[in-house]
Amino acid sequence: MGLEMNHESKSENLSCAIRGGKSLSVLAAALLATLVASGTAVAEQSPSRPGGPAAPASESETQTHPAEPASLRTKESLPRISKFEARQFRHACQERANERGLKGGDRESFLTRCFFGRRAQKGVRRECKKQGAAKGLDKTALRDFVRECVREQRNR
Repeated sequence: MGLEMNHESKSENLSCAIRGGKSLSVLAAALLATLVASGTAVAEQSPSRPGGPAAPASESETQTHPAEPASLRTKESLPRISKFEARQFRHACQERANERGLKGGDRESFLTRCFFGRRAQKGVRRECKKQGAAKGLDKTALRDFVRECVREQRNR
């Protein structure tokens, strides 16, 4: 794919890049990435005025609307888990899929539902545990409280 570069003028360099095809697309991608990165950096640096028109827009963006489906509110419903916990969830779900003999698309959809279901369950347990700790329950009472709370959340 030899590019013949003639450095006599900028227009000739551009025509060489156009003939190369891939060189121009790489150049365009690099330029686009630079523009996007600089645009976000400028947006992060510029302070918004408290009384200006930008303030109400940012307030409305940060509010969560109760009509939104749960899938759009992933940060609230799905807790952060460690790599170890993710591995445990993944292996447990794979074992269940193997027991059922699932293959192909059915297996993939089952694994996805299983993994995120376990992750959401962990979030519910964590919230229930926080509620129990706020009530000042001891270890055994806290365990019973968490079980009841999770059961109630599941029945809603």
